[in-house]
Amino acid sequence: MLRTTPLVDGHNDLPWRIREDTLHSNDLEAYSLTVRAPGMTDLPRMKQGMVGAQFWSVYEPGEPDASTYKRNGKVTGTPGYARVQLEQIELAKRMIAKYPRDLVLATTEADVRKAFREGRIGSLLGMEGGHAIENSLEALRAYYDLGARYMTLTHNVTLDWADAALDSAVHHGLTPFGREVVREMNRMGMLVDLAHVSPAVMSNALDVSEAPVIFSHSASRELVNHPRNVPDSILRRVPKNGGVVMVPFVVSFVNRAVKAYEDSLAAEEKVLKARTCRLEATASAPRRNALRRRRPHRARTSCRWRRSRRHRKRSRWHHHHYRRTRGRFEVSDAAGRAGEARLDRSGPS
Repeated sequence: MLRTTPLVDGHNDLPWRIREDTLHSNDLEAYSLTVRAPGMTDLPRMKQGMVGAQFWSVYEPGEPDASTYKRNGKVTGTPGYARVQLEQIELAKRMIAKYPRDLVLATTEADVRKAFREGRIGSLLGMEGGHAIENSLEALRAYYDLGARYMTLTHNVTLDWADAALDSAVHHGLTPFGREVVREMNRMGMLVDLAHVSPAVMSNALDVSEAPVIFSHSASRELVNHPRNVPDSILRRVPKNGGVVMVPFVVSFVNRAVKAYEDSLAAEEKVLKARTCRLEATASAPRRNALRRRRPHRARTSCRWRRSRRHRKRSRWHHHHYRRTRGRFEVSDAAGRAGEARLDRSGPS
């Protein structure tokens, strides 16, 4: 079947993986896709997995204090969402152009089918997070003109017009402007991606959208009670809309044992944070500084810890597999591209 019908992968974070590479950041020449790459995606594995079309995510963090948004000179803005979004779109396009025998930029269904007949992978661009439009429909239209063909309404941070699944529910759905965003995406022909948003936003978007929506990487909340997953009340509405839920290989989204393990780690971290804060409250200034230097990940000047950007984004370098190592679940070099991806419901290996 996959020889006659293109298999569309809805979300691949390779452009961000290249940007954040510890040895050759943003270096497309050094990060080759013709051999087995250090991340989870390369051309040999895509061919072996029989990928017919690929949405490359042009992700950028939604957190305004992320180091990605440090000022780039005196005249640059903060946080700089638009600048980084443009950089990621340009990086993805250069990556696609580097491998013309295997990849080709696609902006329509016809482009995808033509590439498939030619034995190439039609490459589309997907924006991950409405923060990139900075509350501007004009910016949304500009990103469409640059090739973006879906936008995830939020990432992990609640916006001025939509609530995120992993953040506080401020609006309890879409604001009037958020509904206008959905209508404008419909008008242009840009897919509305409801991965990452709250259930109320999912419901409101289904109310408003006149075109099929997608969930580019979310699973069933009934199977695994993760806030990033889709409740049954929403799943029941998807067929009538004509949309699709594209199940990810983020193991904590699809495996209850892994989800329970990660919850236990989060609980332990919360306890350690409380203990450290109590110690700091009663310690002398030199002792407080010493305690801060001993904190995991990075020293901070207050008791409010944030998970590192790498941790927030962990396992999102394409499809997501874990392996058990020294009692921790860590990202493995995914089998998904080799067509070996299977949902292990018996628990972690």
